[in-house]
Amino acid sequence: MLFSPIVRITEHMPRYWDTTRQGELKVLSEFTSFAVYFPGYSEGTCVVSIKLFEANTHWFSDDDSNEISHLFDDRKRQESASHGLLYRFTHYNHNKWEQLEMLIEYEKDGRKVTGENGLRIILDGNDVEELGVDERLAFEV
Repeated sequence: MLFSPIVRITEHMPRYWDTTRQGELKVLSEFTSFAVYFPGYSEGTCVVSIKLFEANTHWFSDDDSNEISHLFDDRKRQESASHGLLYRFTHYNHNKWEQLEMLIEYEKDGRKVTGENGLRIILDGNDVEELGVDERLAFEV
């Protein structure tokens, strides 16, 4: 528990109408900014893995999730934090997915801080929900 990763929404803006620079009135995409903090992280003794998915909560078709881990890896900003590691990321929801889902694995000094199956997180608007072991996410389908 002492070294468990912490996920926080830092800013969320739902879809909204606005006027573009060209004077066109249109609906702008939703965006969510969040931070992931790894307490006690030290280079060389810790390993971090984050998988990020866009998902819909209706499980009726094959297109209900979209892995965007590569976007997270390419665009995350790493910041120095006291006694740990901090990642910041902003997700622009252009395709109107209902929520973001994360699988976080954190290993410190050879011990799996997040357990055998990792830490499962849902980011929905301004809410961050940690799922239990028996709840399913897009990456388990």
